[in-house]
Amino acid sequence: MQDLSIILMASQKDTLIEALTYILAVVPDYRELIVGLAPNLPARTRRYIESRPRVKILPGTDNIDEAGEVRFRLLDECQGEWILNCDDDDLLVYVPSLDNIAKDVGYIFGDTVFLAAKTAGPFQAGHCQLMQGKPIRRPEDAGNAAGSAWLLRREAWECVSPLIDRSIWWFSDFRILFWLLKLGWKVEHIPRLMGIVRILKWNYPGGDEWMWSNFVKRMEAQYEAQPGLRQGCPSGLDQR
Repeated sequence: MQDLSIILMASQKDTLIEALTYILAVVPDYRELIVGLAPNLPARTRRYIESRPRVKILPGTDNIDEAGEVRFRLLDECQGEWILNCDDDDLLVYVPSLDNIAKDVGYIFGDTVFLAAKTAGPFQAGHCQLMQGKPIRRPEDAGNAAGSAWLLRREAWECVSPLIDRSIWWFSDFRILFWLLKLGWKVEHIPRLMGIVRILKWNYPGGDEWMWSNFVKRMEAQYEAQPGLRQGCPSGLDQR
């Protein structure tokens, strides 16, 4: 069995079972499946999830403004060496071997196909695009990682967790990446398709305050105001 925890925020009743079927087909030998179960799900769907092997159910949400807090709480619960994040409306197709990964690699991601079966905000119906990742070495480049399927080393999460603003959902993936890079962890891109993102609707806010570049400025200021941040990392990261 892999020492791998899987987290899944479960709220999309029309796609959830299919998404979970893909996850379990790709990584059947996981350590634990931690699901944030939204209250709006039908009883049949809830029973299906509850019957999965090695599953732990936590309260979830169907309110996107509360989704960040739920995701970070799921991350806190994980016991595996690695954590796999999946979305309940997307399809996982590949996870790389986690053997022999360098100890200073905290995050792994791959390529993603984005599909819009019907009109969804700025996307046109029938839109299909392959988003190929590339090496990310600077914190401000965190937004270059596309897709909902990614792997996070639990030790790395414990290192950055105190720095995360849990009150907001937006850029939750990228904010984790930003702090990992700031604190000296490395990010590894796997040049292979890891997932298919199905764009069902567009609910991203507009305005300058939601620009990634402005988030970076605020987090840079937070970093500069706390010069001892790296000394707080576990396992002597600074000595690696």
